[in-house]
Amino acid sequence: MNLAGMFAMNPEWILRLLLAALTGAVIGMERQSRSKEAGTGTHALVCIAAASLTLVSKYGFEDTVRFDSARVAAQIISGIGFLGAGIIFVRNEIVQGLTTAAGVFSTAGIGICFGAGLCGVGILTGILVILVQFSLHSFRHSSGLLLFETRICVTTKESVTDITDVMNIIRKYNNNPGRVSVSEKNNQRIVETDLVTSHETKFDDIIQELKQLPTVAEVTLRKK
Repeated sequence: MNLAGMFAMNPEWILRLLLAALTGAVIGMERQSRSKEAGTGTHALVCIAAASLTLVSKYGFEDTVRFDSARVAAQIISGIGFLGAGIIFVRNEIVQGLTTAAGVFSTAGIGICFGAGLCGVGILTGILVILVQFSLHSFRHSSGLLLFETRICVTTKESVTDITDVMNIIRKYNNNPGRVSVSEKNNQRIVETDLVTSHETKFDDIIQELKQLPTVAEVTLRKK
């Protein structure tokens, strides 16, 4: 057993892993700033794991007579698909998480670049991914395609049974009406639903309009 070989650390390998961690973290910071599920930690770990597995694939089997150096790296692409599938979800008939999942997939590719020693390609890919994410966000924001979502809870005053005015205001501001939950507590009606709008300032408008209704006692929002 060659203990020296088992614990050998090539300085170039260390640099590749550090570049993978840094690039993945920068990409994840952009996602985290948008309150996405996969943020800095997730992207950094994906990039580090992809880089380390590529190092194993490229150098870990050199002591065998015949080995396929691309086999382990190829499986990274298949494995990362499961992580991406967990990020994508559908809420109120709106598909969310596609860009983040694509970013995670790209981050895995960047990790493979660093692990394989193509550091220039990895850095350029990382820059392009960050530029695309920032430019897409700016475009969606300016064009009104960026959607904001929150959970609204409206509590009526005691003995109020008619919630027509409340529902009319909710429908007025909601781009994609979801399921509306109506319950009763302490002789008060509680209306809950998800709001999806293209401008975050509309949440303030809907609160003001709802509070002006004589039947409403309280309005609360919970960002999702």
